[in-house]
Amino acid sequence: MTTIDYAKTALVVIDLQPGIADRPTLAPHAGETVVQNAQQLIEDFEAHQGFVVLVNVGVTDGQDQLTPNLGERTPDYRQPSPLLNTRLLAEIANYKNAHQITKRQWGSLLRHRLRPSIT
Repeated sequence: MTTIDYAKTALVVIDLQPGIADRPTLAPHAGETVVQNAQQLIEDFEAHQGFVVLVNVGVTDGQDQLTPNLGERTPDYRQPSPLLNTRLLAEIANYKNAHQITKRQWGSLLRHRLRPSIT
Protein backbone atom coordinates (compact mmCIF):
# COMPACT_ATOMS: atom_id res chain seq x y z
CA MET A 1 0.00 0.00 0.00
CA THR A 2 1.19 3.53 -0.79
CA THR A 3 2.03 5.81 2.12
CA ILE A 4 0.36 9.22 1.98
CA ASP A 5 2.29 12.33 3.00
CA TYR A 6 -0.66 14.31 4.37
CA ALA A 7 1.39 17.51 4.60
CA LYS A 8 1.97 17.47 0.83
CA THR A 9 -1.19 15.81 -0.48
CA ALA A 10 -4.70 17.13 -0.98
CA LEU A 11 -7.79 14.97 -1.36
CA VAL A 12 -10.13 16.42 -3.98
CA VAL A 13 -13.57 14.79 -4.14
CA ILE A 14 -15.46 15.80 -7.27
CA ASP A 15 -19.16 15.62 -8.20
CA LEU A 16 -20.48 13.38 -5.43
CA GLN A 17 -23.98 14.78 -5.59
CA PRO A 18 -27.45 13.45 -6.44
CA GLY A 19 -27.99 13.00 -10.15
CA ILE A 20 -24.36 12.05 -10.65
CA ALA A 21 -23.36 9.61 -7.92
CA ASP A 22 -26.66 7.75 -8.08
CA ARG A 23 -26.57 6.97 -11.79
CA PRO A 24 -27.12 3.26 -12.40
CA THR A 25 -24.58 3.19 -15.22
CA LEU A 26 -21.46 4.17 -13.26
CA ALA A 27 -18.48 1.92 -13.89
CA PRO A 28 -16.23 0.32 -12.86
CA HIS A 29 -17.72 0.93 -9.38
CA ALA A 30 -21.26 1.63 -8.25
CA GLY A 31 -21.96 5.09 -6.86
CA GLU A 32 -22.56 3.66 -3.38
CA THR A 33 -19.07 2.15 -3.39
CA VAL A 34 -17.53 5.41 -4.57
CA VAL A 35 -19.30 7.34 -1.80
CA GLN A 36 -18.19 4.85 0.87
CA ASN A 37 -14.59 5.02 -0.37
CA ALA A 38 -14.73 8.82 -0.39
CA GLN A 39 -16.03 8.85 3.19
CA GLN A 40 -13.18 6.60 4.33
CA LEU A 41 -10.60 8.77 2.58
CA ILE A 42 -12.05 12.01 3.98
CA GLU A 43 -12.09 10.58 7.50
CA ASP A 44 -8.50 9.39 7.09
CA PHE A 45 -7.36 12.79 5.82
CA GLU A 46 -9.18 14.60 8.62
CA ALA A 47 -7.63 12.30 11.24
CA HIS A 48 -4.19 13.32 9.90
CA GLN A 49 -5.04 17.03 9.44
CA GLY A 50 -4.94 16.56 5.66
CA PHE A 51 -6.37 19.08 3.20
CA VAL A 52 -9.76 18.04 1.79
CA VAL A 53 -11.65 19.78 -1.01
CA LEU A 54 -15.24 18.88 -1.94
CA VAL A 55 -16.25 20.04 -5.41
CA ASN A 56 -19.76 20.10 -6.82
CA VAL A 57 -21.15 21.36 -10.10
CA GLY A 58 -23.96 23.85 -9.96
CA VAL A 59 -25.59 26.78 -11.65
CA THR A 60 -27.80 29.46 -10.17
CA ASP A 61 -30.15 30.49 -12.95
CA GLY A 62 -28.59 28.92 -16.03
CA GLN A 63 -26.96 32.19 -17.07
CA ASP A 64 -23.65 31.19 -15.50
CA GLN A 65 -23.62 27.72 -17.05
CA LEU A 66 -20.99 27.35 -19.75
CA THR A 67 -22.18 25.67 -22.91
CA PRO A 68 -19.16 24.50 -24.87
CA ASN A 69 -19.79 23.12 -28.34
CA LEU A 70 -18.60 19.57 -27.76
CA GLY A 71 -21.02 17.68 -29.92
CA GLU A 72 -22.72 16.52 -26.72
CA ARG A 73 -25.73 17.74 -24.84
CA THR A 74 -24.70 19.67 -21.75
CA PRO A 75 -26.48 18.28 -18.68
CA ASP A 76 -29.00 20.65 -17.15
CA TYR A 77 -28.26 20.50 -13.43
CA ARG A 78 -31.30 22.64 -12.68
CA GLN A 79 -33.68 19.74 -13.37
CA PRO A 80 -35.70 18.40 -11.65
CA SER A 81 -34.69 20.41 -8.58
CA PRO A 82 -31.88 22.96 -8.50
CA LEU A 83 -31.07 22.29 -4.86
CA LEU A 84 -31.32 18.51 -5.03
CA ASN A 85 -28.95 18.08 -7.95
CA THR A 86 -26.32 20.65 -7.02
CA ARG A 87 -25.81 19.89 -3.34
CA LEU A 88 -23.11 17.51 -2.24
CA LEU A 89 -24.41 14.20 -0.92
CA ALA A 90 -25.27 14.39 2.77
CA GLU A 91 -22.78 11.60 3.47
CA ILE A 92 -19.84 13.83 2.54
CA ALA A 93 -21.14 17.39 2.82
CA ASN A 94 -20.74 17.92 6.55
CA TYR A 95 -17.09 17.29 7.25
CA LYS A 96 -16.01 20.27 9.33
CA ASN A 97 -12.54 20.86 7.89
CA ALA A 98 -13.33 20.24 4.23
CA HIS A 99 -13.19 23.17 1.84
CA GLN A 100 -16.10 23.40 -0.59
CA ILE A 101 -15.97 24.68 -4.16
CA THR A 102 -18.83 24.98 -6.66
CA LYS A 103 -17.70 24.78 -10.27
CA ARG A 104 -19.90 26.27 -12.97
CA GLN A 105 -19.63 23.63 -15.68
CA TRP A 106 -19.50 19.89 -16.04
CA GLY A 107 -16.29 18.40 -17.37
CA SER A 108 -13.98 20.92 -15.73
CA LEU A 109 -10.92 19.06 -16.94
CA LEU A 110 -12.25 18.56 -20.45
CA ARG A 111 -9.76 20.92 -22.04
CA HIS A 112 -7.26 21.05 -19.20
CA ARG A 113 -3.65 20.04 -19.79
CA LEU A 114 -3.90 17.56 -16.89
CA ARG A 115 -6.58 15.48 -18.61
CA PRO A 116 -4.21 13.07 -20.42
CA SER A 117 -2.51 12.20 -17.14
CA ILE A 118 -5.74 11.35 -15.28
CA THR A 119 -7.84 9.60 -17.91
